[in-house]
Amino acid sequence: MAETFYFFTIIIFLNIFVGLLANRYGYDETLGAVEKYEISEYRRIFNMPEEQNTLDNMFSLFTQMHNLSVRYENYNNIKIKYLKLYFEKKYENKKHKNKLLNMYKSELDSLKTETHSLEQILKPELAAKSISSMETETMKTHQQTNAKKIQIDELKNQYVSLKSENEEKERQVKALEKEIDQNTKKILKLKSRQGNSELLQFQMEKLDIQLKSCTSCCQAKSCKAFGKSTDIHMIHVNRQTGAFSVSCNGQVAEAGPGWTVIQRRLDGSENFYRSWEEYKEGFGNLTGEFFIGLEKLHHMTTEEPQELFIHLEDFNNETRFARYSGFLVGGEEDSYKLVSLGEFSGRAGDILTENVDRGFSTFDKGDASNKAISYHGAWWYEDDGSLSNLNGHYIPNGEVILDFRGKGIFWYSDWHDEDYSFKSVQMMIRPRS
Repeated sequence: MAETFYFFTIIIFLNIFVGLLANRYGYDETLGAVEKYEISEYRRIFNMPEEQNTLDNMFSLFTQMHNLSVRYENYNNIKIKYLKLYFEKKYENKKHKNKLLNMYKSELDSLKTETHSLEQILKPELAAKSISSMETETMKTHQQTNAKKIQIDELKNQYVSLKSENEEKERQVKALEKEIDQNTKKILKLKSRQGNSELLQFQMEKLDIQLKSCTSCCQAKSCKAFGKSTDIHMIHVNRQTGAFSVSCNGQVAEAGPGWTVIQRRLDGSENFYRSWEEYKEGFGNLTGEFFIGLEKLHHMTTEEPQELFIHLEDFNNETRFARYSGFLVGGEEDSYKLVSLGEFSGRAGDILTENVDRGFSTFDKGDASNKAISYHGAWWYEDDGSLSNLNGHYIPNGEVILDFRGKGIFWYSDWHDEDYSFKSVQMMIRPRS
């Protein structure tokens, strides 16, 4: 009787177990209420929570139940054998997965080994690139250092040059002081002898001139300090210009003393069809034809108010002049614009006023560079032309041929028009005060 009870109990548990496996692994998706109850009873009897319903635990229980079924000659042995084969296949699949995982792990280790090898191979190349980059940076730094050294050498040379100039001026001042001292002694001797009064006066005037030359050689800003002199003198406008030589002219009858010549045309010995840089710095010979330079002219007219005197002479030796009371030239940032002229006086005609507010132009630069080419010169041209061209082409005898019509040194007025080129021109400035 007990054996029969155990037998049926095992049969019931096997049915519950098979139903549970079918529900978990997809053998029967439509479990009934009885089957669900059997599964629940199975879990309760074997005290197996949901999370322990794993393949390993199930197979262990199944093995125990299989042993019982063999012992009591279970009529469902065929079904049990089938399930055993199924679980064994599951285990084989699990082993196959583990094998695949081991294979993937082996491949991954191999890839890591290859990556390490590549890194070892590429290290010298990367190091070489790094060294090349460092060499490039070093070369750039070396070039920059050389450029700085060149700048320093240039500054040293400028310093030495300025130092030499200052020493030369000091020597000149000492020589003049010595000469003044000697002349003073001569004057005292003349006074003691009560010599000729006219001779004494002459010596006094000469001494006065020498005194002015001595005091003005390092302080004069223009030729005004040199009176009626027509010589070349050294002036010092400001720190930007430094000291430079100028041609003075204090002998023009209508003008009076103390004028600094900024432009002179005499005989065509100098070419005035020049570039922007040449007009900026100045060119020519101070004893002949020249242009003082736009940069110097800018500083001279801005340092103190200036008046402008333009002296014209034709080939009949007739002279006329144009005088302006407030001549001012702008800086290079404004193309050395003719800022103002002031009031006009003279017999040559007020021609230059038309050019106020116009920038300076040469053939290679300026708002009216095309006009500089057309007029073969450099000037404060207007967009539609100009009534003056004092830096134009020099034409002997003033006879303008067809090829040079409007390209000579002209001042368009009731005296002469653009078809006439003047014999000589002097542009001069002088401080108003």
